[in-house]
This record gives sequence, C-alpha cells and structure tokens, in this order.
Amino acid sequence: METTLSNFQTPFEPDYIEQPMILQLMKIVDSIGNPKPLHYVRTDDGDEVYVGHKAASKLVELFRNSDNTSKFDSVWNPEKGASMHHMKREFLSNIQYTKGLREALAKVDSMYK
Repeated sequence: METTLSNFQTPFEPDYIEQPMILQLMKIVDSIGNPKPLHYVRTDDGDEVYVGHKAASKLVELFRNSDNTSKFDSVWNPEKGASMHHMKREFLSNIQYTKGLREALAKVDSMYK
C-alpha cells in the first residue's frame, strides 16, 4: 500500500502543534539525493532532532508495514482493524515528542546495526 500525504492529514492526531512526525520523516526520506537534504524534525515540545536518512526510512517502513491487515480483513474482523489503528495512532503520538522519537530512533539504530 502506498503511503501518501493525504493518509495522515486528519485521521490520527489533528491537535499536533507541529506537522505530524510521520510526514516530517517522509520528507527526510524524499530528500535523499537532493543538493540540500533534510535531516532535522521538530517535535511538539519544541526541540529539533537530527534524524539520519537511514533511520527515517526505517521508521517510515516500520509504520507502513505495521498494518498487516487488508481492508477485507478489517470488514470481517473489525476488532483487528481497530486494534491496528489504535497501535498506529499510539506510535504516532509517541514519536511526536522528543522522548518518544529518541526512543524509537535508538530502537531502530540497535535493530539495524
């Protein structure tokens, strides 16, 4: 499933102070190879955090692949679909703040060394 900007504009946390972190991470991934690639994201608690391209792409990949249910499965098993949506929402809420983002980056760094 292709992840697009419209997937994240309203369904998760409309009350973020900064742009949703997943969008900021996607922008870092998209900037790979640009003359001036992006490396920093801004958290809701006002910090700028350095995120390397590899870490950003792994976090986006984990987010995209965390939902292993199809729309068909969600129709037949709404509890599973709701559970997946809740897990994604919780993940996004956690990485929106410096502490949660740093924890996620540390886990990704340790997983892919």
